[in-house]
Amino acid sequence: MGGIRSVVSVKVRTLAAGGDMRDAFELFIDIVKPMIPGWTEPGTIHEDIKDGLLSEHKRVLIIATRYSAKSTLTGIYVAFEIFLNPLIKIMVISRGQKLAARMLRTVRRVMIGNCPMLKHLEPTGECLDNAEQFQTPHTLRVLTGGATLTSLGMGSNLPGFRSDLTIGDDVEGPADDTPEKVQSLEEALNEIHMINPKGRKIMLGTFQSEFSVYAKLADL
Repeated sequence: MGGIRSVVSVKVRTLAAGGDMRDAFELFIDIVKPMIPGWTEPGTIHEDIKDGLLSEHKRVLIIATRYSAKSTLTGIYVAFEIFLNPLIKIMVISRGQKLAARMLRTVRRVMIGNCPMLKHLEPTGECLDNAEQFQTPHTLRVLTGGATLTSLGMGSNLPGFRSDLTIGDDVEGPADDTPEKVQSLEEALNEIHMINPKGRKIMLGTFQSEFSVYAKLADL
């Protein structure tokens, strides 16, 4: 089995290095999906979500209904990015810390913790490894190391954090249903831009009202 895992690992990397990110990601999904509780095979909307995640644009907005597995697919994509580059810095921000921590837990405990192909990414005793952050052993060897994946709620103190990829996962909730509340949320989102002015940003969520901040983001 070890030899098979090695072959698949090399194939994923080779496809990605050759610019065939879609096939690399699809193969990666096939490897980790047995670890995902309640996994169902992707439908048409999932293909659109994957297109968004793999887009070359620096700022991506993915809108999908609840229970469309957008967070699950994004969690797999986060693990995929860490697999390709263990030194990457990724930040997940949600309207609440618990929601953000759920994606981190899925990536750290469910995927990296259970998938043999990802075992080399599992934090060692010297690494950060808690409910809000973890780092790969690879980051211990470089001066610019630190957390590989960080999860934060919208109310967290963001200044001081840096990331190569920032993901906003359901930053808007049902309570954000007035122009005033949406404006306040929009101001908070500006802080996300400041911690990652040049890196990629992926926002994913569901419209909560006619005043949705996602409608404003779509116009940018």
